[in-house]
Amino acid sequence: MKVNFDGSVQNNSAAGGYIIRDWRGMVLKLGAAYYGNTSIIMAEGNALRDGIQAVIATGYCKLDIEGDNMIIIKVLQGTATVP
Repeated sequence: MKVNFDGSVQNNSAAGGYIIRDWRGMVLKLGAAYYGNTSIIMAEGNALRDGIQAVIATGYCKLDIEGDNMIIIKVLQGTATVP
């Protein structure tokens, strides 16, 4: 499974979403949520959390994660600490 996540903040309103694909690139599940007044790092982190929870709920245990927030990616890789 592969989960791609992203977040967005505009006018102090944050939202994020995820998409889960199988090894062929077929979309299995997607989701989006409004996170209120928060930072981009929180919006992206919440979107990743929601995506991982959706994968776990389907029973899959192997997962590739893709996102464009370098802070979150480095934290997941263990090369940075949570800000």
